[in-house]
Amino acid sequence: MTHAPVADRFWAKVIRKAPDECWPWTGSSSRGRGSISVNGRSRTAPSVALDLAGRPSPIQGLFACHTCDNPNCVNPDHLWWGTNQDNIRDAAAKGRLPLQKATHCKQGHAFTPENTRLNGFGRRQCRECQRAHRRKNKRKVKAMRIAALSASNAAQVSK
Repeated sequence: MTHAPVADRFWAKVIRKAPDECWPWTGSSSRGRGSISVNGRSRTAPSVALDLAGRPSPIQGLFACHTCDNPNCVNPDHLWWGTNQDNIRDAAAKGRLPLQKATHCKQGHAFTPENTRLNGFGRRQCRECQRAHRRKNKRKVKAMRIAALSASNAAQVSK
């Protein structure tokens, strides 16, 4: 049995609309993402859309990211290649990360511009909590050094 060309199978499962609108994927999905088999391998529908639009991934390991924030969209004009970190930063910049709705950290400090930083994964971190954590670790290290010196001195005295 021969399969129809990938492009024919792919576009048959897409509802094409105006160029600036999202084009929903109606085919099968895996883990909530559109998927299609290409050469016996399951691929995400957005990555195949980029390939078929003549924009294959420049390097292995990149993801098809959405400017429209609609994971079901396969409109190539809404897609771009990026790393997972690029995608998380994009989501953070758009305020789409779940914890971005929080106004205070777990310790009750306000997430103000002065008291907030983004880590490498696009997550907000409370600067006051970071300072407290560093102070606590410094005290712990100091106590360990003192204990080690005391043990060393006690060993020398007992000789």
